[in-house]
Amino acid sequence: MRVYITKHAEQRLKERVGLNKKALQRAADTAFEKGIRHNETIGDLNKWVTSKFFQNTNANNIRLYNDKAWIFAGDRLITVIQIPASLKRNLEEAIARKKSRECQADAGTQKNTGK
Repeated sequence: MRVYITKHAEQRLKERVGLNKKALQRAADTAFEKGIRHNETIGDLNKWVTSKFFQNTNANNIRLYNDKAWIFAGDRLITVIQIPASLKRNLEEAIARKKSRECQADAGTQKNTGK
């Protein structure tokens, strides 16, 4: 899916991530598709994402990707903010849980198709 990057988000990405315009689009698309969703977080990380959700009233989709929170409204990237260092371990655990679920799903698919 191709996301639209607002001017504000473009400025924040250049400032906080340091990518050129072409790379910004790729990064935004990847964050939207592969990022950790709000419902995939637990504990303090979930509380932090929930607080960002309520602070950004236009946001209906927050993805965590590459130690940043990518805040979307539909398919529009609004802004990107840094995840606090105190939550990095929680993010790593969420990534590990997501990978584990994907591996289990892949194994189930392979078993069902006979591969």
